[in-house]
Amino acid sequence: MRWCQAYETPPGGCYDVENVTLDELGHVLILGHHDNYQDDSDYTDAVVQTFSRTKPSSGWNTHRYARCDTATLQRRYDVRSSFSAISTCLDLPTALSLRASDTPIPSRGNLVLTATLDIPSGVGGGRLEDNRLSGRTVSIQRRPPGSSSWTSLGAMDTGSIAGTYTYQSNPSITYEWRAVFSAPSDEGLAGSRSDAVTVVVGVCVGACPMDPHRQD
Repeated sequence: MRWCQAYETPPGGCYDVENVTLDELGHVLILGHHDNYQDDSDYTDAVVQTFSRTKPSSGWNTHRYARCDTATLQRRYDVRSSFSAISTCLDLPTALSLRASDTPIPSRGNLVLTATLDIPSGVGGGRLEDNRLSGRTVSIQRRPPGSSSWTSLGAMDTGSIAGTYTYQSNPSITYEWRAVFSAPSDEGLAGSRSDAVTVVVGVCVGACPMDPHRQD
């Protein structure tokens, strides 16, 4: 075999030693050969292949595991933290729940909503299952009870516990609330939304607004 690193100017047809070494190390880490489409259009999705490509074919000198290699490793060995990105070679469902700090509350009383985002069990995610997901964008929405349309109030803040997101409000009337996670384009995660949580707002205590139906 001709190794590209052996030449000052690598010729066509040579193999990149780092790429081949990465391929073989992948087998040690339990990676099998990638099952490509018939037209090989997804060849660069994995380094661990039945046949390594030679210069100058695409992927010949890749020196890090590609997205589908990474996906298999994540499912087998997990990720570093709840902030770690999930490979786009996966398409894992997510679960989102929402709870209110209290209900009922007085008009203009303090309300804290906490959402929890994770990868549920039984979805083929291996070690990724039941992992909390931090650092993502989770939005909060609300609507008056009986309404068919939701109003988005923006992104929730990152909570102090892994996978949690918080939103604070002082509503003057009763609302239904829900959290929404939209599928990101740079991760292999599906979107999800929580069940609606109704927070009943009671009578005003202390200084009250002139219009009890005024929105905060």
